[in-house]
Amino acid sequence: MASDNLCRNGLRRGIGALALASLLLVSVGCSQKGAEGAAQAAPTVSPKPLAEPVKSAEEAAKEQILSAYQGLDSVTSKAFETGELDNAELQKYARDKAAVGVSMALAWYKQRGLKVIGRSAHDPKVTALDLVGDPKTAVVSDCHDTTGSDTVYTATGKSAIRQDSTEPRRKPVTAKAMLVGNQWLISDYDVDRSRTC
Repeated sequence: MASDNLCRNGLRRGIGALALASLLLVSVGCSQKGAEGAAQAAPTVSPKPLAEPVKSAEEAAKEQILSAYQGLDSVTSKAFETGELDNAELQKYARDKAAVGVSMALAWYKQRGLKVIGRSAHDPKVTALDLVGDPKTAVVSDCHDTTGSDTVYTATGKSAIRQDSTEPRRKPVTAKAMLVGNQWLISDYDVDRSRTC
């Protein structure tokens, strides 16, 4: 009798375990089919691109000021290389002393038969910004590195820079900018030739 109970209990346990295993296998099979079916049925949703962070008024102004500064450098570099100044292009980036200074310096170079070849390097930063005053103004500080350029005689191509020159090839620049209408323009440009940066 004890052995009958033992057999019955063992049999029940075996059948229960077998039923549980079958149930698990069936549910796994169904869930895999269900997952496949769901994957096929569910539309694919592509992720939305992240929105560009909104720039503050200060960040936007600094970006525009540096763009004007770099535009002035591009116009000036081309003028000193070709001997011709595009005044309409210059007016997009500069005014007042900065614009007049470019014209006067280019005239000085042309009178002496000089031009600049190669490219100088810059590292401009907006170091002061007044968005409250009228007009709104800014200061740009830069290190103008002329080691990648040379001033040469147009006729011969020979360097016009004296070998014994003590003027540094890397010079600090301080430029002033002002907002005119809705456009930042460089209004003053000063190179300190007495020290290096």
